[in-house]
Amino acid sequence: MKNTLKYKDYVAQVDLDIDSKILVGKVINTADFLQFHAESVSGLIDAFHVTVDEYLEACEKGGRKPSRSDLKA
Repeated sequence: MKNTLKYKDYVAQVDLDIDSKILVGKVINTADFLQFHAESVSGLIDAFHVTVDEYLEACEKGGRKPSRSDLKA
């Protein structure tokens, strides 16, 4: 897939928001809403990692199983 990132078996689609001049990512292989943004590619990768890590931590603390489909990049 083009314009995707992968981290810990989560896949994010990356788009450019020209009006806001930012890169926007959305995790596409989960039923939960996980979105992040940054002004640079390296910032977007960092934001993606933080988003996934915080999501997994919140699931663990809340005692619920993280949502993930088998979509692969």
